[in-house]
Amino acid sequence: MKKSLFALLGASALLVSNSSAAILVAGWHAFDNNSTASEAPDSVSTGFSGLVVKNTYSVSPGGDNDGTYGNSSAWGVVPSNDGYARVTTAANLYFTVTNNNASAVQLTSLLFDAVSSQKAGGGTYDFTISYSLNGGTTWTALSTVNPALNANGFNPNQQEDFSDFVLNLSSVTLASAATIQFRFEGQGRIDNVALIAVPETSSTIALGGLLGAGVFFRSRRRSVIA
Repeated sequence: MKKSLFALLGASALLVSNSSAAILVAGWHAFDNNSTASEAPDSVSTGFSGLVVKNTYSVSPGGDNDGTYGNSSAWGVVPSNDGYARVTTAANLYFTVTNNNASAVQLTSLLFDAVSSQKAGGGTYDFTISYSLNGGTTWTALSTVNPALNANGFNPNQQEDFSDFVLNLSSVTLASAATIQFRFEGQGRIDNVALIAVPETSSTIALGGLLGAGVFFRSRRRSVIA
């Protein structure tokens, strides 16, 4: 009985553990040289799609050179000289991701790198990042950050180490067939943008819990009868 108890408890733990492995849902690191107003992700997980709408121009080569999305090296090495997108006070930058899977996913974080342009009177621009769900007009503020000054001035092709950002999205669930759009407001350069999520639903976690609970009560009942 003990062996079957441990086996079933292990199976339930494995079920929950496997469902909790984070994935890179969609990532952008290469940007064209002004040729298109929108681009699909450079990396995307099965069952998801995405698009960046620039509303201004992007530049290639150049960009962040630390080789990561945000500050995370968990998603492999990101090329360092394949372009970046511009965001200006007159033209925001939008990243959209759609969940085409049958199950919801729990979002965890938005990773990106950024540098700010310099204001005419000195200082740098804040970047405000917001999101909306399913094409709605209501935007929820996610964070306001202050990237480092663009060290290379107006030289578009040079590389530098952009500021790294990780924004918490743990309160956001992306349902099946749902879309989330991120809006970047500010003035400067954006590179290496990635959305991270956990492909699990509450029913999966509940199933793992029920397995463990069922085994426990079954074992307890047999012990009492004996």
